[in-house]
Amino acid sequence: AELANYGYYLGQNHPNPFIENTSIVFRLPVDEQVSFEFLDMQGRLIETYTGFYKAGNHCYELNLKGKIKPGVYLYRMKTACFIDSRMCTVQ
Repeated sequence: AELANYGYYLGQNHPNPFIENTSIVFRLPVDEQVSFEFLDMQGRLIETYTGFYKAGNHCYELNLKGKIKPGVYLYRMKTACFIDSRMCTVQ
């Protein structure tokens, strides 16, 4: 909870499980470039996005229509000095 208020934070996607679209909340303590990667459980990259965000709370909308099959996947957030990941389920 402390990280959610003051530092970097990567939240669990919602809804989870999802079919094609899901939202990922995250927080940055400083303005910076952020990369999101969506991978299968073998580590193969399915989708990537990079953008610049201001410090604060944000929500990244992930749309994977036609790119994935049902199963368990991993999403990862990367900045210059932070990396975190979470698992999610696709129906």
